Amino acid sequence: RAQNTKTEAAGGALVANELHSEQFIELLRPYSLAATLGVRFMTGLVGDVDIPKLLSGSSFYWIDEGDDAPETNVSFGIVKMKPNTVAGAVPLTRRLLQQSTPDVDMIIRDDMMQGLGLAIDKAIFVGTGVGNEPLGIVNQTGVNAVDLNTLGLTHAGMVAFETAIENADVMTSNIRYACNATTKGELKVTPRNENSERYLWEDNEVNGYMAYMMKWLQNNAVLAGDFSQTMFGTWGVLDMMVDKATKAASGGTVLRVFQDGDVACRHAKAFSYGHKSL
Repeated sequence: RAQNTKTEAAGGALVANELHSEQFIELLRPYSLAATLGVRFMTGLVGDVDIPKLLSGSSFYWIDEGDDAPETNVSFGIVKMKPNTVAGAVPLTRRLLQQSTPDVDMIIRDDMMQGLGLAIDKAIFVGTGVGNEPLGIVNQTGVNAVDLNTLGLTHAGMVAFETAIENADVMTSNIRYACNATTKGELKVTPRNENSERYLWEDNEVNGYMAYMMKWLQNNAVLAGDFSQTMFGTWGVLDMMVDKATKAASGGTVLRVFQDGDVACRHAKAFSYGHKSL
């Protein structure tokens, strides 16, 4: 067989492998949406948080001259928040830290910071409230349910999201839409009406409201609302720890990151959520 570069003994041993660390390829990750959509962030919390909320307001009546104004009561409630911890850890061997180019610990630190932000993002929107996970928007009690099994991903279906929110006296200018990439693609090719040349999703808008791709939602699901009615609170500061004790016997290191936070909705009726079964 002719000399070649594929076989080490036939010449392959003479071909050097070039490491272009300056071209390091990062992991493709979804981008964080919470801040973009207007979610409120509360930082530096210490104890558990109770936020008073007005549940019902005063009533007014037209009365005749000399009549007493009817008395009405207002009612209050409490929105509670408590710390839940999200954490991640990555072990690194001593030899990897010595030989890696570029610096592997910096690459992993950056990745962990991005990953932590996305974990928080996911909890804000779709957190289950099970175990130690906060309760996200779509699972909050009181969110308007839109029956997409009946309405479908149609113009009437999209209007139903807005109508439910408007009936809750939310300012329509604050409404935003969100769905995953598959649903976005379907909306982009679905005409508003028969023979219409306009589509449900156009120029990153749905019915004139800004629309965003959100990885966390399932296929054929749409979330709409005023996202400034959601709060994410954080306790303390983000902790990035270099743990040299766990892997001390082998000279390794464990990078650890922790953040305490919780999700709360000021007004669940400011949101509409619907999912069409497959």
